[in-house]
Amino acid sequence: MQTQEWITVGDVAEGAFTVQMPQGWHNEARTVRVGGSPRTLLAANRPDGGAFLFSGDANLPTFTEPASVPYG
Repeated sequence: MQTQEWITVGDVAEGAFTVQMPQGWHNEARTVRVGGSPRTLLAANRPDGGAFLFSGDANLPTFTEPASVPYG
């Protein structure tokens, strides 16, 4: 079994964060703002196309927990 080496990849859009991603893969880390709300997106694609990893989805709607509303 091979050992995977890791590299530090930084947010290319805002420089807001860094993350460890697989060395030798096509990596992308960025912040996308949806309605002013920051979304962290990560993608790593193995060069042979045999694996694709991702985290985050800018297309998901913002969740707001319902607040109780007093009646009366």
